[in-house]
Amino acid sequence: MIASGKLAGRIRQTPSVLPKHNLLLMIILIAIAAFAGISMISVKPLSSIFLFGTGLFAAILGILFSIRIGGADMPVLISFLNATAGIAAAWCGIAMQNRLLITFGATVAASGSILTHVMCKGMNRGLLKVLPEAKE
Repeated sequence: MIASGKLAGRIRQTPSVLPKHNLLLMIILIAIAAFAGISMISVKPLSSIFLFGTGLFAAILGILFSIRIGGADMPVLISFLNATAGIAAAWCGIAMQNRLLITFGATVAASGSILTHVMCKGMNRGLLKVLPEAKE
């Protein structure tokens, strides 16, 4: 949503860096891990609440991660996120012991990684330059 908003000109295309941006990202990552872990070991009605919290924190992480990328770098971010979605799908396939999901997830991850690499080469920039560090 952030990428399409920036590309359509509805959101300011310059990178938006919040104060203590990296700290916020780390706190949200820790919260996602904690909520996911708690949802796996808790009883049925309570686990649904923690699973919902995991999804909510994941959405906030996506917004905070993508908001600090400039509009010109958004296509690279989209292909990078596509690659990570493929990795997630492959891991889900491993967890579910589903070979088809593993295969397609790995294919999406590989093609997204190749596209990200080609786009970075075409822009004459490295991936770490496209995904900048937030200045504290």
